[in-house]
Amino acid sequence: YCLYVMNERFTEDGVRQNILDLDFKVMPYMRVGIQPIRTGLKKPKNFECMVEMARMLSKDFPYVRVDFYDEYEDYLESRDLRAGDVILLVSGGHGFRVLEEVEMIEVKQGPYAGDKDKKRFEGIAENQIIYR
Repeated sequence: YCLYVMNERFTEDGVRQNILDLDFKVMPYMRVGIQPIRTGLKKPKNFECMVEMARMLSKDFPYVRVDFYDEYEDYLESRDLRAGDVILLVSGGHGFRVLEEVEMIEVKQGPYAGDKDKKRFEGIAENQIIYR
């Protein structure tokens, strides 16, 4: 498991990120073109509880298909999500298609900008789905 942490999303300098292990140590991975977080990150007080909740919530997860789009709403590809899978999205768009009955939780990290935060658009037709 790892954590993908972003901050400074809505600042002049733009987003910064780090990928951490569960001991909150920085891992040697970065996204090209994104600077690391400037200040030391502290583990939240309830971090162990948060990790346990995430593990419990991902148990017995049936599956859904997630369709990925770039920032211009152009379709990229689709993937099936199964028990234990997690996706973290930084840019572009996505859509979920429930393939079996499911209880799913979508969590937004950071400030919520209301209508400016999400844009709804027509998704890909079923006969155009591409799996990679």
